[in-house]
Amino acid sequence: VSMSSWVLHQDETCFPNPTKFEPERWLDSDSDQLKRMEKAFVPFGKGTRGCVGMPLAYCELYVTLGTLFR
Repeated sequence: VSMSSWVLHQDETCFPNPTKFEPERWLDSDSDQLKRMEKAFVPFGKGTRGCVGMPLAYCELYVTLGTLFR
């Protein structure tokens, strides 16, 4: 069993207006919509086939945010 993260991220039931860049959708959504989006959001894949670079990406994110807020 497999899935395409692109197709999942383009699903309008999970992400309203998916082709538009709207980062505020994560802040302005009601709790049910937010749960659907969190469940469908898989930027690094899932399971044994997940991205091996995920820890590095999170480390880079923490360093960048730490530098910005310093």
